[in-house]
Amino acid sequence: MKNILILNLTRMGDLLQTTPLIAGLKGKYPDSKITLLANKNFADICIDIPFIDELYTFDIKQFAPKKTGEEPSLLAIYHYLEGLVDKMKEKRFDAVINLSHSKLSAIFTSLLNVPDVRGLTSTGYGHRVIRHPWLNYFCNIIFNRNYNRFNLVDMYMKSGDVQPFSKRLFLNRSEESERFADEFLEKNGVNDGDILIGFQPASSRPDRRWSSDSFAKLGLELVRKYRAKIIIFGVPSEKDVGDEIQSKMDGRVINAIGKTSVRELSALLKRCHVLVTNDTGTMHIAAAVGAKVVALFFAHALAHETGPYGEGHIILQADIPCSPCSHHTNCKNPVCKDYITVEDVLTAIELQVTRYKMQDKRDSSALPQNDIACNLHLATCNFSRVIPFYSAFDKDNMVEFLPLIKKILDINDIAGNAYRTMWKRVLGGNGRLNISSHTNADEILEESRVVAEKLKEHYDIKLDVITHLNNLPKMFNKLTQFGKDGVSITKGIIKEVSRVKFDAEYVRESGNKIDEIDKKINLVGLTEPAAGPIVSMFKFAKENLQGDNILLLAEETLIIYTTLIIEANIMERMLNGINYELINSKSEIKTSELMVCSL
Repeated sequence: MKNILILNLTRMGDLLQTTPLIAGLKGKYPDSKITLLANKNFADICIDIPFIDELYTFDIKQFAPKKTGEEPSLLAIYHYLEGLVDKMKEKRFDAVINLSHSKLSAIFTSLLNVPDVRGLTSTGYGHRVIRHPWLNYFCNIIFNRNYNRFNLVDMYMKSGDVQPFSKRLFLNRSEESERFADEFLEKNGVNDGDILIGFQPASSRPDRRWSSDSFAKLGLELVRKYRAKIIIFGVPSEKDVGDEIQSKMDGRVINAIGKTSVRELSALLKRCHVLVTNDTGTMHIAAAVGAKVVALFFAHALAHETGPYGEGHIILQADIPCSPCSHHTNCKNPVCKDYITVEDVLTAIELQVTRYKMQDKRDSSALPQNDIACNLHLATCNFSRVIPFYSAFDKDNMVEFLPLIKKILDINDIAGNAYRTMWKRVLGGNGRLNISSHTNADEILEESRVVAEKLKEHYDIKLDVITHLNNLPKMFNKLTQFGKDGVSITKGIIKEVSRVKFDAEYVRESGNKIDEIDKKINLVGLTEPAAGPIVSMFKFAKENLQGDNILLLAEETLIIYTTLIIEANIMERMLNGINYELINSKSEIKTSELMVCSL
């Protein structure tokens, strides 16, 4: 790839999470030209993203009606999009990576006539198509969030066939912004020896905000306990939130809301010992400049998906059965915000401050993983309704979020960690599914041992969970059998349509049998939540089928069923192996109980 367009029309945080992909593409293709098309609202942050050769912005909101009751001009929107498409066509891109979910982005990428399109696009008939295995997965996780264990950053990198390597986000800083930070802090009485704690109290959605009252109480406690200096960040529209906290803290806070550019914000964040934040773009800027983060996740936010990228960040996830909300949910009573207490956040900050004292602030390299637990005795009386996670990197340099204290193991944890291993194997790293010679029994057994050891290290394992685990392999076996039925019928279709004159009635009846098998597969996904990720990927793959050549469609369908078999088979073997390892680890389980577990 020499001329690459990256399309990301979402939020500022998503743009920052794209930066390791951009850096990886530049490293893999040094002579390439990388163009970014982004939302105009976030053009400021794009300027400081390295490795971008050309930036274009997209601004559909300019056509929003100025008065209530007015309709947007469809003709004006059409001409705007037509002009942008023509401009992009002139660039003659070799590849487009679409990291947006919208129908508009799908239509846009289809109009560019680029040979290699990855992500959401559409056919000439307007049919949605998702190209590239990892971006197929990226679109799939919306429906199966409880089982996803991959961060957006790693999914983005995989979509460009870039192996995770950076362990960081990328953002340039200017000497001018560094001078601003020095002068701003000096002017507000912050000295070199002071502990500086940043607050990002607002967010794009009110239901994802910790209360102003909680931030104020936390700030007062930090001032009392550490004589810390508190600085509040935010955009001008969030001024009321900052003013409320400032008032409740009797002015003992530095209110920087609306007083910084993005560059100046990043320079100030770099000087913070810790940033306490909701799931926001500011959180990702902090991670990019090396500041440690204590992130507060509730409502729609999920640590595994959008947690701060880097090592040693702490995420507090509300431990409530309905978490995380669907992105389409508009909760009228977001009680999960009250699950995270001031004491919980204070404990997390104490852990980060302790780490800061052990390590020079300017050293962006992380401490060994077990050092995050250096003062876990601080946490013994807290986190009653919170799951605290910390970020670390696995052997493949992919970030993961591990329980900070032992969490009671549930089926989601077991299936989620098994899926993480399986998807790495099947989705591959070269833009193609790995569906041949990837079911080596010894390798899968060893991988199940590794997953089981991780579960034993980070989770509190109860007997009833191990007993219930016996049911999981059975449903994956059922999917395997349905997949084999699909393969058998599809091979019959391929054999028949390969004849010079084939039996159309046979093909029609075989197609009806395929429909019945697909209904059975979908039913498993609906009735067995843990099978959802595989079934969703299967359905997405079926939706991606296009054209009217029966032979080609049958051959592609054969690949889809074969993939289903391999995915389900790996999951079945892994879960059996994990079950065996967990049972053997529970030495206190009585012989009679073991017999029940082995039935």
